[in-house]
Order: sequence, then structure tokens, then C-alpha cells
Amino acid sequence: MPGCNIGDLVEAELIPDPFHRENHKQLRWIEERDWEYRSEFSITREQHGEHVDLVFEGLDTYATVRLNGEVILEANNAFRRYRVPCAHVLRAGGNELSVVFRSPVAETAALRDRDGIVYPAENDDSEEKTSAYVRKPAYHFGWDWAPRLVSSGIRQPVYLEVVPHCRIADVALDMEELSERSASLAFDISIDSNEALDAVLNIRCANDEQIGESVAVALQPGGGHVRVRLDVDRPRRWWPHDIGEPFLYEFEFEILARGETVATFERRFGLRTIEFVNDPDAHGRAFFFRVNGVPVFMKGANYIPPDMFLDRMTRERYERIFRDAIDANFNMLRIWGGGAYETETFYDLADELGVLVWQDFMFANTLYPADDEFVDNVSGEVADVVRRLRHHASLALWCGNNEIEMGIECWEWPRKFGYTDAQFLALTSGYERLFLDVIPALIEAHDPARSDCYLASSPQSMWERPATKGQGNCHYWGVWHGGEDFSAYRDNVPRFMTEFGFQSLPAMVSTRKFSEPGDWDIDSPVMRAHQRHPTGNARIADAIKTHFGVVPGFEHFLYLSQVLQAEGLRIGIEAHRLARPYCMGSLYWQLNDAWPGASWSGIDYYGQWKALHYQARRSFAATELSVDQDGRQLDLHVINDRMAERSVSLSVSVRTFSGEPVFRHEADIVVPAGANIRAWSGSLDAVTAGSRPEDCVLVATLDTGGERITRHHYFCEHPKLRLREPNIAADLAVTASGRTVRLEAMSSLARFVHVWVDSAEVVNFSDNFFDLLPGRPVEIRVPPDVSIDRSALRISSLIDALSER
Repeated sequence: MPGCNIGDLVEAELIPDPFHRENHKQLRWIEERDWEYRSEFSITREQHGEHVDLVFEGLDTYATVRLNGEVILEANNAFRRYRVPCAHVLRAGGNELSVVFRSPVAETAALRDRDGIVYPAENDDSEEKTSAYVRKPAYHFGWDWAPRLVSSGIRQPVYLEVVPHCRIADVALDMEELSERSASLAFDISIDSNEALDAVLNIRCANDEQIGESVAVALQPGGGHVRVRLDVDRPRRWWPHDIGEPFLYEFEFEILARGETVATFERRFGLRTIEFVNDPDAHGRAFFFRVNGVPVFMKGANYIPPDMFLDRMTRERYERIFRDAIDANFNMLRIWGGGAYETETFYDLADELGVLVWQDFMFANTLYPADDEFVDNVSGEVADVVRRLRHHASLALWCGNNEIEMGIECWEWPRKFGYTDAQFLALTSGYERLFLDVIPALIEAHDPARSDCYLASSPQSMWERPATKGQGNCHYWGVWHGGEDFSAYRDNVPRFMTEFGFQSLPAMVSTRKFSEPGDWDIDSPVMRAHQRHPTGNARIADAIKTHFGVVPGFEHFLYLSQVLQAEGLRIGIEAHRLARPYCMGSLYWQLNDAWPGASWSGIDYYGQWKALHYQARRSFAATELSVDQDGRQLDLHVINDRMAERSVSLSVSVRTFSGEPVFRHEADIVVPAGANIRAWSGSLDAVTAGSRPEDCVLVATLDTGGERITRHHYFCEHPKLRLREPNIAADLAVTASGRTVRLEAMSSLARFVHVWVDSAEVVNFSDNFFDLLPGRPVEIRVPPDVSIDRSALRISSLIDALSER
């Protein structure tokens, strides 16, 4: 353990890999059965004290726990942690622990029959649609990027904890004052004691010996709280990594009694203030965050569960997720509400690395029961989660749910599900009870410092309702679901973009891992099975035909789907950043995958970066260039997200695809902090100077004194570009900074150059899907832990895909 029934059956080779081909379709029977886990263990007489707790950090979901034949726990919530006193049942010597998981679909079917109503869980891949009743990850029941794999199991660690005298159960921080000069801190310390104790509580800071406090405490049997204040001079504040240092103070708490240490506790805290600004203003309703008083433009993506079986997650995989996010200049991840609350490892890494977290509660895209039994269950869950996560400096926002208010307003649930007016009123009244009363009251009780950092439902502004434009945050799906062109992103800039996206497919190196050669047709049963959106492949194909003028073969279809996705979201990100401060965030859908297949992700299930993630790295850079073309008018903007102004050298040139110079402009400019400026304007006629626009590229370069940022702009659409065979030369080399691949276009410009390694290993180069101009070689770094040779290196560009037209 941890484990789950489907994953454990795979590991035992009793069922096939559900991710391979169409195997997942064979496994629906597993959700209909009950499953038992059993373990035998021994403890010594010394371990068998009066106070021993059995701790389950995650039971998914309906579980009866027996210890030595006696029922000690009935669990019904995968998101809760259970601590069960068990000394009275334990034996010195041998013990047997049994956990029986009842079928979640059988349990919820009984609840549906009792209530006589179907909740509008449209993503639930079943006729019954009972998933709203059960407090487990909703995506297990299917989503438009995930198959239905309803697992059960011991999802998080389980262990015995012996408590001889007392334990420090929790430490929360109340920052009463924080400035550059000083910080006034108050620690609220929860202590569970088995006896009356006169004790001393010591507080030390491991990375600042000047900080500390000792107080006498009189502990009584049961639970109690101690509040201790201390001051910090010249505090080091925690910042998102793109603004400053995410410094963490490492505090140690110790209880001394009877001449010995009886309890210890360690926790890191980042000292920072965060404000969620969501007030009416002249443009509608603002939506942005201030960190330590500084407005911060949020850059990042929506994070979904990184596996269908979360027990497979390791620290190494979490570290890779955050490394990838920071490499792409993210400063925020949104944990979406149809998945699961993350582990301590996730939030610890967010704190360490300076990535802010938007935290949804686990409710998404459907109405829910609101009877007393369900509300009591949810209340326990929310209280557990808030207490567990409130100390994390990275936690920026609590959000009640994903898209439920949008569903109420826009998705015609009464018509689709046949609700009477009275039924729908009862359902929406239940919604208000959960998200407007119960959850905010629990945040106020357990995390009062963030009581103003609560959003009941995301989004506030709904793309289906134009009258709501400018009213807070938006999930803009007019391009994917509405069939609009990518240019619609420029016309629909919200105050904060929380979701927008377009699908792509994994690259060939990843597709080989879940399919066989006979499956390599976009309309094969296997490829359709790994496309969970009902019209997804057709939408991608239509967009490829529109933007590139081709109907490509299979491998080029995969490639063009990624190029299309990256280019489309580039338009959106640039529009959001150029609209600062009206717009103060751009989070695309989605960062990652839970299984292999077509989706909106920028990184596939295996960890391979798609073109989108490379583009996000460019588009989210702290200093960025953007070229806008309106007819024959050209405008170049420079964006600066840093807290200080930047003095840079700008070069704007136009070259033919064969590398001949046509136009050049140079200037030294100053870009104010947290702003963007129009740094150059020109006309198409002037900059092409008699050359054909379809045979020219504008090259914009910024030299900051420490780095060079280069971006390209083309004057017409891809089908009109006069691309020719570039004859790319490539060599592997070893330099002082490691191994590199040096690439050069020998005869003509190469667009969207894709470099990959023909192996099962995941290889993410330092750059990819970039443009190559003749006479301007590019070097990309090879990951230090990857060994490749020239014979395994593969290179292609847009001309290879367009040659099929």
C-alpha cells in the first residue's frame, strides 16, 4: 500500500493494462464488485500502549475497517483522513487488519433509487449517472479527457501511531502584521494529551537562530490549543519565484515534560500577504491577486490528476511536474475540482519553488445532494482539507466548485433531465446551501486569514452569456466548443482567464506506447477510444485543414495537431498579457494528462512536452515580444512582468526565407515595471520593400544584456507561405554546459522544427518546435540524464507535413 484494486490487479498480472489499446473497456466489472484488503502485522508489548491510533490518509471510498475482527471504522469519503483509537483492540504479537471496499456504483445506485432523481453529471460515462452522491474523484467516472475506471482502494498511506503522552496535532500561523521591517506572528498549536502534564513548549527556527520562544503550558487530558506570539525583525518574505525568493522559515516545536521530550513537530512557513481582489470597478468586476501588496499577473495552467491511479504518484513524478511548470515560467497552478486534493508533497513543492495554487474544492459540473447526511460528510471533508492546507504559503485561493453556476445558467439542465420547476428550485437551493453557506463558514472558522480569498464558483463571466463579459474570471470555450477561430481570443479578453484551450494528440513516440502499428489511423477503434471527446478528432482535422490546407497522414496529423494547439494558445496568451492591467491572469486548459490520448494538455501522460508547453515557455517569459498585424499595419509590443523597469536593445528586421536582408530597425528602449509598451510600428509595404510578403519573415530580437529573446512573425497564413526544403544539418556536440544538438537550415527557412529521439525514453530538449533561418544556427540542450547518439535523432519541420497537400 498505497494501492487500488485496478492497479493492484494489473501489477498481479490478473488483468491487462487498462491504458493499452481498448483494454479499459473490459474492466467495468471491477466497479460492480466488493474488494477486501487484508494484512497481518505484529507489535511488541512496548508498542502496545494505552494510546495507539490507526491512521488512514485516504480510503477510496465506502470502506469497513476491522481490526482483529472488530469493526473500528466505517468510511465514506475518499478525501478525508481518518484517525481511529485502537489500543483496546490491538494485541501484543499478531494482529489482522481487514478493509472491505463496497462497490461505489452499488452504493450510489441505492441512494439514487431512494431519492428518485438523477443529478446532471453529464461527464459520468453511464446511464445511471450516480457519481454526484459519492465523495471520490469525479474523473474516475469518465470525463472528456479520461476513461471510466472506477477504482477502490487504500489510496494514501496507512500506519499505526503510538502516543505515549501527547502529540502536537497541528500548528497554524496567524500573521498579525507583516512589513519589510518586522513581522508579528501568532502560532495556534493544537495538542492532544493523554494525561495532565505541566510542560514547556519550545519554538525554534532552524534557519534563523534569532527567532524562538519558550512558554509554560498546563496540558489537560483531551484536545487543547496554545497560542504563542513572537516577533521577527527584518523578515524575509515569501514571493512567487518569478518575482523574488520563495523563502521558508523552518520552525521546530517541542514539548518538554518530566525532564524529557514528549512531542515534536516541524513545519515550514512562508511569510507573505495575499489579497484576492474581486470588486466592482469601471470595467465590470476586477479579478486579480496582490502578493505582499504587489499586483501579480498569473501565468500557468489547470492541473488535473496526473494519473487514473493516484497511488502510483511518487515524489519524483511530482518534482518533474513542478520542474516542467517552472521551466515554462508558470507562477500558478489551478487544482481543478473534478479530481482530488493533492498530497503534502505537492503543496510542499509549491511552497519551496514559489508556485501559487488556486485550490478548487472537489465539486465539478453537476449539482449535488444537500441533505443533512451529505452536508455533514462534506463539512467534515472541507474542515479536514482546510486545516491540512492552510499553512501553505503557496495557497492563494479557495474555490467552491468548477462550472456549476455556469451549468445552472447555461446548460439547460431542466430540459435535458426533465426537472420540474420545483425540483430544479430544490436542487439550486441545495447548491446555495453548500457553496454560499456551509463552505465559506468553514473557511472562516478554520482559515480566517483567507476568508476573503473564496470564490463560490468558477467562472463568474460565462462565454455563452456575452452580457457577463468583464465580470470577473472566465472559462472561454468559444473556440473549442463554439467552433470559433483562434482570433476570437483577441476579441474576448476577460479580467482573468481561468480556462481556454484546444486539443492535440501525443507525439508518435508516445502513441507507440499505448497502441500497435495496426492502430495508426486517426479513425481506428483504438485512436477513437483514446479520444474521449465525442467530436474531438473531427474538430482537430477541420482546424488543420483550415489553417494548413492539408489532410495529412497519421504521423503528420499528430504533429500538426500540436503545432495548431500551440499557435492557437499563443494568440490567447498574448492577448491576455497585452491587456494588463484589465486582464491579470492566463491559465490554459490543461497542463497534464491522467492517461495517454488526445486532450487539451501541454504535456502528455508519459511526461513528453508537446509543442504547447514549449510555446508556453516563450509566451510566459518575464520579458516577451508580441507582433500584431492589422491588415497592412504592424505593431510590436514589449511586455515586462518584472518589478523593475528594463533597459533593452530592440532589433526589428525582415528577411526572405532564403536569408536575404530586406529591412532593419534598431533602438534602445526602456520598459516600465509590470507594463507593456508599443516599441515599434511600421507598414507591411515599407518593411517588405518590394519583396513578396509570403516569402518573408519579421525577426524581432531583444537584448537585455543577459539574454537574447527572438520571435518571428509571418505576414500571411500558412497555406500561402512559400516554404521550401530547408535542408537541415544537425550535429551532436559536448560543450561546457553539457550536450547540445546544433541545427542549421542550409538553404531556406524551416518552420516549427521538431527534434525528437526514436526511443521509448522521454526526452524534452531545452527548445523545440522553433523556426530556423539560414545563417542562424540554433543549439538546443540535451537533458543531462539522457544518453542519445546521432543515429537516433529525428528532425522534421512544417514543410514535411505540408508536402502531403
